[in-house]
Amino acid sequence: MWQWRVAVLAGLTTAALGVWGAFASLRQRRIEHRWKQAELGKTILDELFADAFARDACYMLDVVRRRYPALEAKDKTVSREEVLAALRLAQQRAERRARQPALDDLSDKHIFICDCFDVFFYRLNRLEHFIETGLVRFDDVITPLEYYAERIRPDRDVFTTHMMFFQHERAVKLLRRYWDPRPRGAIRRVADAFR
Repeated sequence: MWQWRVAVLAGLTTAALGVWGAFASLRQRRIEHRWKQAELGKTILDELFADAFARDACYMLDVVRRRYPALEAKDKTVSREEVLAALRLAQQRAERRARQPALDDLSDKHIFICDCFDVFFYRLNRLEHFIETGLVRFDDVITPLEYYAERIRPDRDVFTTHMMFFQHERAVKLLRRYWDPRPRGAIRRVADAFR
């Protein structure tokens, strides 16, 4: 009879150790997955700032007026007002092109500004896609993009209109995460209960 008890005890111990091992393995996989998410977020941000056009768009958001050596124009200085004007003009030109032949009303400076922001918005689109699919968490990319989202906020109507017109909807969605942050998890459920 004691042999039967020892066999049962050994079986239960083996089963418990197997369950514990499975949970430890699952926990380790979650940690590794989370690490990979954070690493991918950092890689995407590094790529964004390594891209010359996207980086110049960030500079245009960051300073009121700056020289851009890559700009193929006599006047290599771009101001915040010129950025807003270029984004508006590009949209107006695209709308006119749908109704009549294209006009040569965009200067080299306008084209440079639009190219920079289109690359920047493309990269934001891509980042939002990765967040939506769960490859990256928003928390991993909050910084430093929150700074640029705040720089866009005062003129967000111009930027949003441009992004929507040129099919950068996910970039708009990403920026709205910064402009309209909502509490996450349990705090969100409590906040929603009082709405």
